[in-house]
Amino acid sequence: MHRLAITTVLAGATACVFPSDSPTGIEFSWSFREREASDGDEAKRVLTCDAPGVETIAATIEDLDEPTRRGTFRFPCDDGFQTSDQLARRASEAFLELDPGEYDVVLVSEQAEAHDETLAARTVDVLARAITLELWEMSLEPVTWTVELTNATGCTEMSLGLYYADPQGALGDSPIDDEGEPIAVLYREMLVSDRGLPVGDTLAACVGLDGEHVFVGVDRGTYRLEVEVDGTRCAVEVELAAPAPGGREPTTAIDLAALPCG
Repeated sequence: MHRLAITTVLAGATACVFPSDSPTGIEFSWSFREREASDGDEAKRVLTCDAPGVETIAATIEDLDEPTRRGTFRFPCDDGFQTSDQLARRASEAFLELDPGEYDVVLVSEQAEAHDETLAARTVDVLARAITLELWEMSLEPVTWTVELTNATGCTEMSLGLYYADPQGALGDSPIDDEGEPIAVLYREMLVSDRGLPVGDTLAACVGLDGEHVFVGVDRGTYRLEVEVDGTRCAVEVELAAPAPGGREPTTAIDLAALPCG
């Protein structure tokens, strides 16, 4: 397991000294859980770092016994990601060596092309003579997704099915078939828009569907939107990412008379 030893000076402090044979500190183990609850709390899945697009997690540490000792340490998100099964089998690679004592810890998602986002904060009591394992189950702010439908007057019935684009990459526990191939996973069965449009891959009458349909509180990620119109079925990739400050929430436009697959 990778060890990140604090051998440099934290802000305004002298270098830390540790016994060479028994380091102490925080072992971080984190995961992400969905927030959208249309199918019930039990349907909220564990997400990997890739699903919401978390690349780097910065841990800011402040020593409560000596507040001038403060520093920020960065880990690739995958170093600390663990499902419950992985946690039982191996140690996390996100480790920070610290003297025993109490520390305020703040975890922040840092991305090169997006604004930083605070994920969690807590006080951690670092044990003497043992590594302190800290479990962090975090959820990111969801998005409001708008689907704009046009030319609904020209069809009889249609359906939308929102699936994970890459269930193996996005989900902590992704189902596979008997040949070991990934099984398509529907995001939600019961999720509907403000106007009652479902994305659970169920047919609905086209009449009256033109215009905007707003889905509030959808978990971020990359999805495959299966669109079926009078027996013709197409797949559209949908990227639901957090908008930049002042930017527009994600929108998907679908012309029901001109599906992209012809």
